[in-house]
Amino acid sequence: MFRAWSFIIFSKDKIYRFLSSGEFCEKNFWLTIKPMLRSIQNNNACISVDDTIIEKPHTKENEVVSYCYDHTKSKCVKGINLLSMTYKTNDASLPINHRIIRKDEILTDSSSDKVKRKSVLTKNQHFRNMLKSSKANKVKYRYVLADSWFSSNENFKCIHKDLDKCFVFAVKSNRLFKLTGEDDSQYRKLSSFDFQPETA
Repeated sequence: MFRAWSFIIFSKDKIYRFLSSGEFCEKNFWLTIKPMLRSIQNNNACISVDDTIIEKPHTKENEVVSYCYDHTKSKCVKGINLLSMTYKTNDASLPINHRIIRKDEILTDSSSDKVKRKSVLTKNQHFRNMLKSSKANKVKYRYVLADSWFSSNENFKCIHKDLDKCFVFAVKSNRLFKLTGEDDSQYRKLSSFDFQPETA
């Protein structure tokens, strides 16, 4: 069976005007994609958040191009760390927000005098800010999808309690958890829990 996908067509002139404006802020990006989003959005859609590293091994290090841990290679690589948010329905997929992780704070290691860069805001803080921005923009969706990097208690509370949405995240087996209704003494590692499928 073949699925019919919806494609959103941009005119060449519209892209050129956007690029020549030089104003690549979140507000202008939102104004560009807002009409398209409104035409496809529904209450059961998903928002997917993921980060990627655009490697720049030969570029001089600065607040945008810096060393980031790449979990696919299990080592640090030099590049641009981009956090992106994609809106997904059955028939369409549309990028609706993005953040470049800027390491704009310079620190000196007192023991080795080595200079390091650090972001003022963490990726998880950017993650929550992007979701709050979607709420302010009245984006309709039901689920937030992300990998284990973002599976923190603070993120879960933000999605479930503050935004009243559901989430589907990968979770590492060494994370602590307890079931609803259990007290704090019953926290245990996820790997110790025997998940049994429900029977009809």
